[in-house]
Amino acid sequence: MTYSYTQINQYLTCPRRYRYRYLDAWQEKEDRAGMLFGRAFERALAAYFLRQDAAAVLFREWGDEILGWERDAGAEILKRFSGSDLFDGSVTMATGSSKIEPGAVPAAPVTLKWSTFSEAAEQAGISRRYGGIHFEAGDLVGRMIGQVVATQAWEKAQTHIQGTAK
Repeated sequence: MTYSYTQINQYLTCPRRYRYRYLDAWQEKEDRAGMLFGRAFERALAAYFLRQDAAAVLFREWGDEILGWERDAGAEILKRFSGSDLFDGSVTMATGSSKIEPGAVPAAPVTLKWSTFSEAAEQAGISRRYGGIHFEAGDLVGRMIGQVVATQAWEKAQTHIQGTAK
């Protein structure tokens, strides 16, 4: 039988916690963004070394919670393309224009404004939390993944633009 440092440390720190986790196989709720991302990344890395589709494992691990990554990737690409985070964009919802309650809401025109691409992406993420579509950790990790995706996409695009793509 093999024991990890973590197992031994948990036993020495709290034998009951060790029992619940390793002997009774209880699972702790993982709700911190870093922990959730780390767990998903470990599984994706394992898939990579097993010559499986690591991206598919990563996205399957997150399920619907990862769907927000594209807004942050989009904001990052727009920043890189324009050379600035400045956006100065807005949208106005007309009175009664709701698709959920047409004719009823909003009662008066509502204008949303964003000074930067980052601000627009952040507000989109927060609105999905308020709407119950994503949980906080899923939103935050989605943002981190969006940054990674944008960086990789931008770097790849630059190799095509510069004629150095392989």
